[in-house]
Amino acid sequence: MTLHWLGAVFIIIGSGLEGFRRSYLLSKRQQILIEFAQAFTWMENEIVKRQTPIIEIVQAQMERKGEVAKLFQLFYEQLTLKQLLLGEAWDKAVEQYFQSSVLLKEDLEWIRRIGDAIQPFDRQSIEREMSFIIDILRNRHLEARNRAIQFGKLYKTLGVMGGVLVVLLLS
Repeated sequence: MTLHWLGAVFIIIGSGLEGFRRSYLLSKRQQILIEFAQAFTWMENEIVKRQTPIIEIVQAQMERKGEVAKLFQLFYEQLTLKQLLLGEAWDKAVEQYFQSSVLLKEDLEWIRRIGDAIQPFDRQSIEREMSFIIDILRNRHLEARNRAIQFGKLYKTLGVMGGVLVVLLLS
């Protein structure tokens, strides 16, 4: 009898943890999107106003903590070790980053467009394209925040209640 109760507790805890994990992924996505929007805003200012070389911008972004540093580390490796062109290196880095990211594919498509945005030599077109992408990322952040608020509690509740339901069905 004790083993049945122990098994029931493990099922409820396991499904509850899955609900909390899914809720965490929703909140993590919004944090990452705002990090990228801030990093790209800084990057835009460095490129357009200060005319800082791309390699220095990448090295400065690598020193940050979090997901932004991971992507720029991959980008730096593609630029230096594999010696790819700027746009190609950015695309490869985003592809590698996607494998371990909680971002949606649509989010990463907008991040991928940064590689195309920083290629022109005209500062006005760089600024215009990057501002557009940054605005899109901020809008996606707001959507992710609303989604985390709306579905975060739902996932937590469904996780625990799903575990209770499984226990009831098995008993």
